[in-house]
Amino acid sequence: MLRQQRDLDDALDLERADPRLHDVLRLGAYQLRHLTKVPAHAAVSTAVELARQTVGEASTGYVNQSLRKLSAVGYRLKQHRIRIGSLPDGHHDLDARILIDWLHGMTQSPN
Repeated sequence: MLRQQRDLDDALDLERADPRLHDVLRLGAYQLRHLTKVPAHAAVSTAVELARQTVGEASTGYVNQSLRKLSAVGYRLKQHRIRIGSLPDGHHDLDARILIDWLHGMTQSPN
């Protein structure tokens, strides 16, 4: 995901977003763009739920609107796939759950 951060940031209007939402928005945009097996509505829903848990209810509308806008303009790459390391053929997409768990761990306050 980090290799595509500039592309994701260019597609998102992060200057208007709460900085705590930047990674949530990037995750949603990444899922829309690169994880072709994840339906767009699921990517948006997951990001909205993560925003709710991370920032609060007031943030969900902005995340929903931003990612639905990307989804509506066909942000998903149809011709290109991201090859992650040396995964076997047919396993080129990162599991969305791994990304969500990783991001959720990054947003938790240390005890």
